[in-house]
Amino acid sequence: GHELRTPLTIVLGYIDLLRRRASASDERSKFIFSSIASEGQRMRTLVDNLVLLAKLEGDDTRLIEPFAVGELIAEIVDLRRGLAPGVHFDISGEVTANAIADRTEVYEALANIIDNAIKYAPGSAIRVESSVPHDGIVEIAIADDGPGIPPEDREAIFERFFRGATRGEIEGSGLGLAIAKRAVERAGGTLRLDTSVARGTRFVIALRAERNSTPATLSSRAASRDSDALAR
Repeated sequence: GHELRTPLTIVLGYIDLLRRRASASDERSKFIFSSIASEGQRMRTLVDNLVLLAKLEGDDTRLIEPFAVGELIAEIVDLRRGLAPGVHFDISGEVTANAIADRTEVYEALANIIDNAIKYAPGSAIRVESSVPHDGIVEIAIADDGPGIPPEDREAIFERFFRGATRGEIEGSGLGLAIAKRAVERAGGTLRLDTSVARGTRFVIALRAERNSTPATLSSRAASRDSDALAR
């Protein structure tokens, strides 16, 4: 990742310098520099996604501990409300369960699915629902009312670099759902496309939940750990 990012950063830095020095009347040069910078940023995103996916494929040590599902959802949605102010988010069924997983990896999975909904279902509200279908499992569903995924593409959507025929001119690397699926599976959970919906797209993440746990319980435990650390 370092070997790929470093030359990209240097190239983009020089392009930005040349773009700023271009004559205000030289529209052609400004267009060329802007195009190179845009493609460079797209390549940087691709490199970052490939590095993240490679990390998820590895056996490195992860921080597996309970975290509050409602707090994670709120954190991701609040950030995207600022980045995409025109998108309406509907959060429902907030649960008091704590999922047991690497919080950072689940964040990546959920954020990628929500970002896909923003990108491929423009103008649609995005619904994020959480529930506890039975003890020991917590589910997070992300749904939109966009064009949906054609039946012929559904088997391949989690494959790396796959981009459906209906994507149009929307840019992307085809890695978002592959990253999301791998991140959830590393947590011992599952990610599936809900094919029962009549309209739009709905993904469901299922994770192992801490039994009889609430965010308040988790906060108390964290406070207890901090107190113990200070005592030591």
